[in-house]
Amino acid sequence: MNQRGDSDIGFLVFLLLFAGTCAVCDTSDKVEETNERLARIEKLLEQQARTSPAPPMDMRVPNPPDPNR
Repeated sequence: MNQRGDSDIGFLVFLLLFAGTCAVCDTSDKVEETNERLARIEKLLEQQARTSPAPPMDMRVPNPPDPNR
């Protein structure tokens, strides 16, 4: 192959490697961001569970058995 073609291929390989590296870095940053968000949400839910009152108990009286059955 001629010199021009070799340099074009080398440049394309460089671009692909560079793009792949950036994609991996970008993805890992997003994963880290998501994990931080999930940790904050988990912490907020735990705080809410500790500070919120217990749900009201079901105070309904069950129906007495039907004597005609």
